[in-house]
Amino acid sequence: MTGQKWWDSIFRKMDLFYESHKILKKDMEKINSIFKNRIIDFRTYTLYADSISVLYECMLMGYKNYIISNNYPELPLVINNFGLARYFTD
Repeated sequence: MTGQKWWDSIFRKMDLFYESHKILKKDMEKINSIFKNRIIDFRTYTLYADSISVLYECMLMGYKNYIISNNYPELPLVINNFGLARYFTD
């Protein structure tokens, strides 16, 4: 699954939890929106101090850096916002 289908799948699972705890539909949607916005906000993450230098050194040694992830569809956006995209191979 990619894009909104990925989020829809996650939210269906979260909605089951909400329903079991008698959370109102309007509140479910609000919680899901807050959750998604927080996940894709790169400011909620912290890079290790040596992240960029290690990625750069690996490139200098001839390695190709990849991210293999089953994470949320906006992960490339977060990577770009951190200025990390140039250290990874497409």
